[in-house]
Amino acid sequence: MQTAKLDGLEPYAYLNYVFKKLPYAETVEDIEALLPWHVKENKILTTPRVVKRLLFNEYATYGSEYSANYIWKEYTTFGSKYSSHSPFNEYASIPPMMIKGGKVIGYLTANKSITSPISPNLLKALCEDEL
Repeated sequence: MQTAKLDGLEPYAYLNYVFKKLPYAETVEDIEALLPWHVKENKILTTPRVVKRLLFNEYATYGSEYSANYIWKEYTTFGSKYSSHSPFNEYASIPPMMIKGGKVIGYLTANKSITSPISPNLLKALCEDEL
């Protein structure tokens, strides 16, 4: 729990996330993705300003087309429809979390079997009016 706290995760939300995902972890990659520093990499904070800054800013980690974490390019970790971390993979087991007030409120994912899925394409369409 101390590592989760050091990585900026709220302990209850982190444990809740791990206990929901652990039964579906089938590979070493899936289990490693549940470690606090990987969960931190997959979390996306949700306020309109943060979503715009992270996903639609050409200089941001997830918004720059030159970043390995760019979600709108199909050959990156988060853009590939085959990555277990990709919001576009309809079978993704560890998609990015949407967090508000330290609590997981949903997942940026095309996987409809995950609780509280938020379509990345819908999010993009909704935010385009605000950009």
